[in-house]
Amino acid sequence: MTTTPNRRWSFVEMITARHACIGISAGLLILLGSWFICRAATLGLNNIFSREYTFSDSRPLTEAVALEVTRNTLEIAGYAPSHLKPVEFRPNSPDELPERFFARNTVDPQSGYVLWGPENSAVWNYSVSVDKHGNALRCRVCRSK
Repeated sequence: MTTTPNRRWSFVEMITARHACIGISAGLLILLGSWFICRAATLGLNNIFSREYTFSDSRPLTEAVALEVTRNTLEIAGYAPSHLKPVEFRPNSPDELPERFFARNTVDPQSGYVLWGPENSAVWNYSVSVDKHGNALRCRVCRSK
């Protein structure tokens, strides 16, 4: 049985392999940086790695449903909703506006957000957004800056 000696790479082959590795690494770095900038522009720097939670609910999106779902979202996300309360986003609202805690989107009435903060404070720490698509409610928790 004959064996072939280990083949040594030529200088050109080594340079080509090095350039290929550098090119692939640079491409991945640019892709990762683009994702990071896009998420930061959309969600803010504090919430780049936030998750979306989906619930199945056929009820119309009312303030009571939004409060219930956002409380469940906070609990699933690992925050203690027992120490939090919804914060009024419109404390001096006239009586014809019944929603005080659920800030409904005026362009898309099937979405909005609820602010949550400590029980004895008017300051909010978390904003839980709600989007209703059919029977699915999508929620995302964002921390204040």
